[in-house]
Amino acid sequence: MKDTDQLPLFAKTEDLSGSSYGISIPGMPDLPSSIMDREGYSVDLTIDRWSVFGGYTGISWKSFDAVPAKYKRAIALYVVDQIKFLSAKTAENSANRLQKISSILKNHKHSISSSIVREVGELCKAEGILNYMNYESDVRRWYIWCTDMGFPGFDPEEADKLADLIIGNNAKGVAVLSQDPNEGPITDVDFIALTDKLRDQATSQTPILTLQEQCVVWLLIALGSNPRNIAFLNEEDLRVELDDQDDNSVYTLSIPRIKKRGRGIREEVKERKIAPFLGRMLEELIGHNKKIREHFDVWEKQDFHKPLLMRSEPSKWLETDASQFAWHFDARELTTIVRTACHKLDVRTSVDPNVPLHVTPRRLRYTFATRLVNDGASPQQVAEALDHSDLQNVHIYFDVRSEMVRHLDRANTQLIAVAQMFLGKLVAHESEAERGDDPASRIYPPAAARLAKPVGSCGSFGYCGLYAPLACYTCSNFRPWKEGPHQAVFDVLMDERERKLEAGADPKNTQINDNTIRAIAHVVELCKREAAGAP
Repeated sequence: MKDTDQLPLFAKTEDLSGSSYGISIPGMPDLPSSIMDREGYSVDLTIDRWSVFGGYTGISWKSFDAVPAKYKRAIALYVVDQIKFLSAKTAENSANRLQKISSILKNHKHSISSSIVREVGELCKAEGILNYMNYESDVRRWYIWCTDMGFPGFDPEEADKLADLIIGNNAKGVAVLSQDPNEGPITDVDFIALTDKLRDQATSQTPILTLQEQCVVWLLIALGSNPRNIAFLNEEDLRVELDDQDDNSVYTLSIPRIKKRGRGIREEVKERKIAPFLGRMLEELIGHNKKIREHFDVWEKQDFHKPLLMRSEPSKWLETDASQFAWHFDARELTTIVRTACHKLDVRTSVDPNVPLHVTPRRLRYTFATRLVNDGASPQQVAEALDHSDLQNVHIYFDVRSEMVRHLDRANTQLIAVAQMFLGKLVAHESEAERGDDPASRIYPPAAARLAKPVGSCGSFGYCGLYAPLACYTCSNFRPWKEGPHQAVFDVLMDERERKLEAGADPKNTQINDNTIRAIAHVVELCKREAAGAP
């Protein structure tokens, strides 16, 4: 029997009925027969040349014959991910560069490993490749992605080091420093758009995300963890206590520290407090898990863990020595859940409203760390929050210079307007609102605006207790009127913000209403488009 590592992934054999994608690789997911690319075109993965973007570009696998099967599968899955979530050209370039790198490694009699990834740039440079840094960056991204997916043979600690690798003359942490739109920290405007849509799901009568999807995304946002850490959370890891001073619930999670060498899964944990709203969501999720377990009598017969994030049916681990983890997701599946959930939310980038926001667990981790720094955390605190053993890999976040410093001025409201801060629905007249016949539903400007005309109506039939009208602009139940004095409200808030800054107030204290200001700017822009007859 030939060693699996030597089997070509796309070898045509009789037992596969001529299909070139069907070889099973131990520890690796199978390739689907087809996928949809980001533009909505179907891509056939059963042939040697994948036609992407309706045939605009293509990716040939005939030149990958020399690549060992498990690495070729890892490359193919990486390219599939890029086809689905990034552009066709990005996927094609990645495939071509990784194929070239594979050929160079073969010529130099090297195998793919974390150590050789560091030398790819010099090897490409020796081959006369002028843009060798692009090749080095591509193989680095691929290795990190495979590690995040939990593929065998990819070292998590090495991946963290590669994430901070010096690329050519660039500084460490190129994705963080350059604010890479696909890999770096999510911008403040886009982050608020994402979290606002997530919050809306929690109160929606018809949510598009399942409770489990919401919990997965919120956990990664709140903890900045790698997906493999939260994959092994058990229900028992969530604890709730009452605060002695105000009797409020305090929620704590015990996070497994699985990336530390010499330590097994769940041998060591790290205690982290979480927000009460997330704690309550996780309690509700545990209730859902219990209902799923009622349909399986195996829970009484085998010593299974009770995972916090539980599968609806057991995995392949059921037949292994690690059967106690059979109901846990793996890192790859959680990454897919994040991608799928954010795709459902349809958050668009503030730079281009036609481009979906690219969200991955690693981007959420970068964002978590960057926001900690912006909020005044020390290097020691960031290292502790990220569960780094030392400070070596956290200084990159203190060098970053990004718009996450939360600069906001009148000149950039066109950019703000496409950031989806406003979650309600613009109506032409009061009569179009759900409670248009109820004067009590009218929302009035803040007193500082000195205006008697309402800005819109509340579409909710319950009492929310929020501070109107400022909280209304970020609420999905708000129905602003097209003729409402929204520009005046915007001007009042901006005047107050600028006055406080000029008086020397702490910038953080002036940012309280920034989310609302962005939402109002969005409404103002929508009103202008309506008046101009624009779509």
